[in-house]
Amino acid sequence: DLVGPRQPMQLLVDKYRAGSPALAARLAALAAEFPTCRPVAGDGNCFYRGFLFALLEALLEQPHVELHARWGFAAP
Repeated sequence: DLVGPRQPMQLLVDKYRAGSPALAARLAALAAEFPTCRPVAGDGNCFYRGFLFALLEALLEQPHVELHARWGFAAP
């Protein structure tokens, strides 16, 4: 899959706890504000794919009337 399903950030914290404690600590700090994440395939376009997927997901979950009007989406 290019973009996977949401998963708890704690999975990443646990994955890197033994190999990189500093990274695990940073991920744990992020988990306090962002409890879930989505895995994105690292193929060179992963940043763009992840960014656009998150943007569209945010527009669907938290509608912004001005953006919907500007981009021609029907306001929910």
